[in-house]
Amino acid sequence: MHFENDLFQKLPVNFLLKLQSIYGTLKTAERKAADYILDHPDSVAMASISETASLAGCSEPTLIRFTRKLGYTGFADFKSQLQNVLLQQPTSAVEYQYITQNDTPFQVINKLIAITIQDLQNTLDVFDGEQYDKAVSVLLNAGKIAFFGTGDAYLVAQSAYNRCLRAGMDVFCSSDPDPMLTVANRMDSGDAVVIISHSGRNRYMYEIARQLKSENIPVILITNYPLSPVAKTSDIVLVEYAFMEAPESDSISCRVVEMCIVESLLISVLLKKPENSKAQLAVMKRLGQYNRIKA
Repeated sequence: MHFENDLFQKLPVNFLLKLQSIYGTLKTAERKAADYILDHPDSVAMASISETASLAGCSEPTLIRFTRKLGYTGFADFKSQLQNVLLQQPTSAVEYQYITQNDTPFQVINKLIAITIQDLQNTLDVFDGEQYDKAVSVLLNAGKIAFFGTGDAYLVAQSAYNRCLRAGMDVFCSSDPDPMLTVANRMDSGDAVVIISHSGRNRYMYEIARQLKSENIPVILITNYPLSPVAKTSDIVLVEYAFMEAPESDSISCRVVEMCIVESLLISVLLKKPENSKAQLAVMKRLGQYNRIKA
């Protein structure tokens, strides 16, 4: 995103997080609005919509459309919340401590854990409880559940699959497009699919989501980008807020956030299905007894 100074730190944290997740999808005029607000929050809080639009170099409808994309009812709603934040004690914006070549091993683990904690807190601060409740309801009533993910996201999908399997649920998991399509063809509107895609731009996930949507099969997406192609073809979108992009860490923090979201979904479902919870506990007990080396 575009920053000319440090004034953006005065903006609401949830605004900054949501903006970062959609910035890449904004049209040119909307980016002008975003950049102006980032650089002049004090002025925006005091100006009318016509004044802000003129100074930002965009139209009033563009400003309204932009703020609605961020979850506000319009520019007036955003401006009101901005004024409230400016009256409060200023809070420093999140600043990631990137891992560098000169870091010691202990500095690496400190930074990585700090990044992960921050991403978890960011996600919790801006998480959409309504979408989450819908996801729990869909999974609770699903006949079959499939978890799809590629690359590192498959690790999250596989973990969810194992938990559901132990609970005696009818579940499937894959990272291969062919089995995904095969399973999708055997599902109906009473089933559900959970897709994990950080970018929301994976071609395979997009095609799978499109097919599922055409057959009215509920799709729950866990992603960092709510306006991504896969998100636009999904029924329920659960947004993580993990923006650390560093090859050194291989974005491990986003996987931890995704794991927490998936685990919480399944725990919520199992709490409403005590018979499945008991089955899982029984399986875990048997596995523990089998795997443990006797003294």
